[in-house]
Amino acid sequence: MVVAIRNNLLNAGVAFGDAVLLMSRNHIDLPSVIFGIILSGAICIPVNPVSTEEELLHIIHISKAKWAIVSQEANNTVLTSTGPVTSSALRKIWTMDEILATGSNSARQLEPYQSQSLMADDIDWSQRVALMPFSAGTTGLPKGVMLSHRNILVNLIQIKFLRSVRPQVKTNFYERVLLVLPLYHIYGFNQCMATFFAGGTVFFPSKFSIHGFLRAIDLHKITYAPVTPYVIERVHEYPKLQDYDLSSLVGFATGAAPVSCKTLLSLQKKIDSRIIHGYGLTEASGNGCTTRGSSEVSAASVGPPGPFLQAKVVDTETGRLLGEREEGEICFRGPAVMMGYANNPKATAEIIDSDGWLRTGDIGYYDENNHLYITDRIKDLIKVKGYQVSPTELENVIMKYGNVSDVAVAGVQHRNLGEAPRAWIVPAEGATIDIVNLMKYVADQVVQYKQLAGGVEIVNSIPRNHIGKILRRQLQQSSVPPNSKL
Repeated sequence: MVVAIRNNLLNAGVAFGDAVLLMSRNHIDLPSVIFGIILSGAICIPVNPVSTEEELLHIIHISKAKWAIVSQEANNTVLTSTGPVTSSALRKIWTMDEILATGSNSARQLEPYQSQSLMADDIDWSQRVALMPFSAGTTGLPKGVMLSHRNILVNLIQIKFLRSVRPQVKTNFYERVLLVLPLYHIYGFNQCMATFFAGGTVFFPSKFSIHGFLRAIDLHKITYAPVTPYVIERVHEYPKLQDYDLSSLVGFATGAAPVSCKTLLSLQKKIDSRIIHGYGLTEASGNGCTTRGSSEVSAASVGPPGPFLQAKVVDTETGRLLGEREEGEICFRGPAVMMGYANNPKATAEIIDSDGWLRTGDIGYYDENNHLYITDRIKDLIKVKGYQVSPTELENVIMKYGNVSDVAVAGVQHRNLGEAPRAWIVPAEGATIDIVNLMKYVADQVVQYKQLAGGVEIVNSIPRNHIGKILRRQLQQSSVPPNSKL
């Protein structure tokens, strides 16, 4: 099927280096489509299928996408006959059903495409983009992260190594993997590809519920389940956890957002299984550090840097190299670090220095065992169930509502979401803001996880420092906890 999809893309005119949007929820055939796009020499642009029209237009503009493969639920956005998307640079839009129909095993479709071999000796795969996920930045809309073929391969080798260096574990971590993470997120993409790389099997649930998740582990004898902290918290709190046989489970893995040490240790004891957690970012191909044990120390840290990856901690003001247990900005360097941001050399230069060090924007330190600890974020990104949300993007949306003099958005703790976006708004002079209407307006402009589930507060002023930067932490500390039902 992969070869057939690849050949049909090439026959349709997809050229080496073209960008192909892929908008779909997890599906048993979705990995085949991803492989088909990459094997064709094109660039796969994984996109949330419920992205709004504005978000999609931004992605098309940045990625210079010429083609799109979309699921049925994305039709309202992409296949509309009146919207601006179809009048953009997209040459052709396939539905998932159409592209999968071309993936039959007919002899004609499996004939080798008569073109330059993709295995040509003169191709430098470290400089060829294979995947371009979009990562939220601290300013403006998300940026296209250019990951090369080498970036992806190195990252998979890192993950396989980290999961195999456990002599006490006889079962292959990736033998039977339950994947609830979306493949359009780098975390989900990596875990899916790593399973195939290790010769394992991926199980995709049709929809998520804690009961269905635990039942699938029991029924299919799942060995490994990578999840977000949201799922860890829900499993930990589930009152009927003992009703399921989880003995096949070698371990959970969690990442994409912080999770409490207490919860990790408590759940490990409940299920008698390891919970691995780590830290990474899309700009480093998703994988940075991973814990390897189940002690209190490993639960507090995010583990040591992975293979092939160098890490350092520097002073945020001077850039001076710091020592053990000195807090500063964490930086990475290695072959898994991205090529750069698509069509944005200025932003690339701001995050990767001339020596190849990637600034993570996160504050932390390392201990005597080279384990990293994350203590704060320079980036003000809000992490909603593992998704990154840019406060600036939401602030820009709110300013367009009208009658708004000033606005700030920051993340507040939320029982069900981990963090949720909350807005503090200064009305224009003499104006009043209808909070319900404003929240509905924002909900119509952005995907669900970016909505203002943390609520809205009307304030007299937004606290800022001497250079005008919003003091988000001051707002967060004065905030009333949001209703978890929002």
